[in-house]
Amino acid sequence: MSPRKGERRAKRDKPTKARKGPYTSNKGKGKPWDKKGSPSPRKSSDSKSPRDRGDSRDRSGSRPSRVSRDRGDSRGQRPRPQGFRPTRPGDSPSGPRFGGKRSEDRGEKSRFQGVHRIEGKLATKNSSPGYKVYDEKLVKRGRDEYRIWDPYRSKVAAALAKGLKEFPVREGSQVLYLGASSGTTASHIADIAGTVWCVEFSKRMMRELLPVCEKKENMVPILADARHPWEYANSIGDVDVLIQDVAQPDQAGILLNNHDTFGFPEAMLSIKARSINSAMDPKKVFATEIDKLAPRFEILQKLDLAPFEEDHVLVNLRQK
Repeated sequence: MSPRKGERRAKRDKPTKARKGPYTSNKGKGKPWDKKGSPSPRKSSDSKSPRDRGDSRDRSGSRPSRVSRDRGDSRGQRPRPQGFRPTRPGDSPSGPRFGGKRSEDRGEKSRFQGVHRIEGKLATKNSSPGYKVYDEKLVKRGRDEYRIWDPYRSKVAAALAKGLKEFPVREGSQVLYLGASSGTTASHIADIAGTVWCVEFSKRMMRELLPVCEKKENMVPILADARHPWEYANSIGDVDVLIQDVAQPDQAGILLNNHDTFGFPEAMLSIKARSINSAMDPKKVFATEIDKLAPRFEILQKLDLAPFEEDHVLVNLRQK
């Protein structure tokens, strides 16, 4: 055997020394970290407990299955609440917990016929799609188009927003509207009702109302004085509901005169206190006008229209 091979065999057979490290004992010399200037021990991550490590491994080092993570198991995992379903790609972010769109986003009908809620706002289904009356917002929902009903521009919408309990206008109702002005509220009523007779005394307002009546075929413009119902009685058929919004001193008297002529069973009266007596307390003005109506009508509800309208109330009436 050559000397070189003998050296290689000697190296191979020579016992290796134990590597000194932070966990190897040095008899009689103490632990390495006890010596001055020795490095601190570095613990491996495997020495930490599952709680310290921040994961869901148990003592055996295995992770629970997906089923056990979702439903909870006997290892102390917190169970998911009953009925829980994770969000799926088809779910709407604004929808309820189990997915889907909110009903109001599809043009949900409110408790009243023809009145809808779009994005939390009052709206009516546009009977003349694409047409705006007072630059209101138009919203498409499927094949239907809705007009946002602004309570700051309409006293009837303000009453609905303030919690009107009974709305006399229904699909197919024949409505007499006194004080139609430029057709802001009357056009929304026309989206719901059958025929709307729009009585307006101002010629300037009538010029603005006529283009609206051309688009809304169920709106009939009448240039007349609401204090003289006999002047337009021959132009109007049976009336189911009267809506009055006129700035005159005798507002209750105008309604009673029209009731003598047309005999409508239901009415909505907007009382403007400053038009009757600007010096008297508005509450006293309202009480005085309502007392005039009480012998003939049942007062279903009286609504203060603030903050949409100041010193205004809307009175919902039903014939006794």
